[in-house]
Amino acid sequence: TEEDGCYPTLVYGATKQLNEFMARKYATAYGMFVVGVRVSVVIGAGRKAGNVAPTMVAALPAVGQPVVIPFRPDQRALLIHVDDVAEIFARLCNAVRIRHPIYHTGGHTCTFSDEAYIVRSFIPEANISFATSPVDLPLVYLVDSTRLQEEFGFRHAPLEQSVLDVMNWTRR
Repeated sequence: TEEDGCYPTLVYGATKQLNEFMARKYATAYGMFVVGVRVSVVIGAGRKAGNVAPTMVAALPAVGQPVVIPFRPDQRALLIHVDDVAEIFARLCNAVRIRHPIYHTGGHTCTFSDEAYIVRSFIPEANISFATSPVDLPLVYLVDSTRLQEEFGFRHAPLEQSVLDVMNWTRR
């Protein structure tokens, strides 16, 4: 939950915590209310930076290209579609009252094998494989987004729909 301690193991996560720390300091110093959003791994057509693997799993087969996933087949990730992230930010920006300083976006916990299975349900001939020396990245995947759901009525699009959206956008 948002109340649990964060113990980053990479510089990336540590900088995220530093941002939250600085936001709290700024809010206290200037009497502001600052809201932080902890965004899961975003999938969406056109993504070219950061952890692009979940997007490429859907995008490349959509246009007949092979994809090699750099992670283990059983590597879990918490995926959220870019449109869901935009909806969350819109709801927070338009809220009359916000009760908490931090919100998790949540998403869909799945393995990369699970995502490949979804892609193959749309494109049975998809050429999807896994790297022979996969990256072992400690991705956070056990996240509770109940706070966001209960306070703002937000619900994630189904993962299958998110994958299909990436595929269709890429084809266009």
